Amino acid sequence: MLLSQEKNDTVNTDNNTEKSTNAVSLESRILQVCRSSVPEKNINPDDNLFEIGISSLVLADIHEQLDESFPGEIDISYLFDNPSVSELTKFLQSKSGQ
Repeated sequence: MLLSQEKNDTVNTDNNTEKSTNAVSLESRILQVCRSSVPEKNINPDDNLFEIGISSLVLADIHEQLDESFPGEIDISYLFDNPSVSELTKFLQSKSGQ
């Protein structure tokens, strides 16, 4: 499973909320992929990717890279339905039951 690879501990993040270690790790990986796909944009976890100008073609590239990290676990429709890194992370966490 996507999130079951790591221990589910809580840690403090910059905004003083608690997140599980694996959620932080997942969010970091998704953010890294998004930023590498469009290095000219300063993407933050709460940015709506469509609102900052990410096209569906770039989203397909992001999906392809995520599929390399998490084979078969992230459907491209999840990216369209959850257009920010933080939304996608929360969705994937709830989907995996964590």
